[in-house]
Amino acid sequence: YQRRVMGIFVVQAKKMKTDTMSQQGMANKELLSVAQFLRSSKGLRTKSAAEIGKRVDYFRGDEFVQFMLSKATDIKKLAPNATSSGFDTNTDVLRLGNLLLKSGFFHRSERVLDEVTASSSSGTRKVSKWPKKLRPLNEQVMTDSGFYTWIYTGSQTFSYFLCFMIVLGALGICMFPIWPLKLKIGLWYVSVILLTIMLGIMTVRLIVYAALWFVGWDFWIMPNLFDDTVSFTASFRPLFSGSRRKDEWKMVFVRFFVFLLVCASIWYLHQEQPERVRDAKEAGYQSFVDILEWGPARLTGSGEEGKVAGRRGRHHIPAFDEFFNEIMGEDQPAEAAASPSPVPEESTAAEVPIQAEPAPGQAHSTTAEVPPKAETKAEL
Repeated sequence: YQRRVMGIFVVQAKKMKTDTMSQQGMANKELLSVAQFLRSSKGLRTKSAAEIGKRVDYFRGDEFVQFMLSKATDIKKLAPNATSSGFDTNTDVLRLGNLLLKSGFFHRSERVLDEVTASSSSGTRKVSKWPKKLRPLNEQVMTDSGFYTWIYTGSQTFSYFLCFMIVLGALGICMFPIWPLKLKIGLWYVSVILLTIMLGIMTVRLIVYAALWFVGWDFWIMPNLFDDTVSFTASFRPLFSGSRRKDEWKMVFVRFFVFLLVCASIWYLHQEQPERVRDAKEAGYQSFVDILEWGPARLTGSGEEGKVAGRRGRHHIPAFDEFFNEIMGEDQPAEAAASPSPVPEESTAAEVPIQAEPAPGQAHSTTAEVPPKAETKAEL
């Protein structure tokens, strides 16, 4: 009887263990489905920040609660067992959030204190809603406040595609010497145009900022354009930002003085030195045209440098001895240098000197004196 009871107990224990493992597996699959939904394009909004020297995506606790309650129907379909006790209040959402946190899909973080800045006028502390630097927090509990950094990266299909394109692009750059000529020229034009657009944006940003700085505004077009702590797409957002300056009277006087100085300089150049302004415009335009045409001339060999390269046999593939002599700095092969240079044959005909006029009283000779035969260099 005892053996039978122990056998039944063992069987029940194995069944309970199997059911528990299957439930845990189902729970993990449900949590994975919820995490994939949150990381999708229609999921929870995230921001990018730097944490321990790398870029991470994070979200706010209050927005997590609001988003989960707004998508309660979808969450119940994705995780029916995890939401079986209800999913209508903040407590239910935080319970599911703690399951995700303990499963390692994200962890809790806090802002870095050096991001808290003080206003120069009132002394009040201004805290950004979305910090740019984070660090992990020791207390790993899900609440409706704070910041939570994603550990789960979601689907890696797009990342694999980007890695493949990066490798393909690197190989393409390495094979630049064998690119078609039209493709090389097209790349040169695209590079010059992009550089011109970048310089133009920088110039417009500076002019607009200076113009509004005189009237007491800090206005920037694309304020995150040169911020290396944000992602590439975040560098172009927001499109502009501005705030009213709260300067003291000394800074107001400085702004007014600089404004008068700039206006006087512009008036002087426009009235007294118009030819210099015109020359500067023409020089800038001509410089841009020269830069734009320099690349194709260099690639096709139609410029001065290309003509010199063509005369030197730019497209000639040298033999090994020519290549070796070029490296060693020799003009001729070693055998040619050792052998004597051929001496051109000279005419063996003797040169007949012109006789001088005879002195008075001396008779003219009827026979011309023939000088001895001269020996040539070859005979010597």
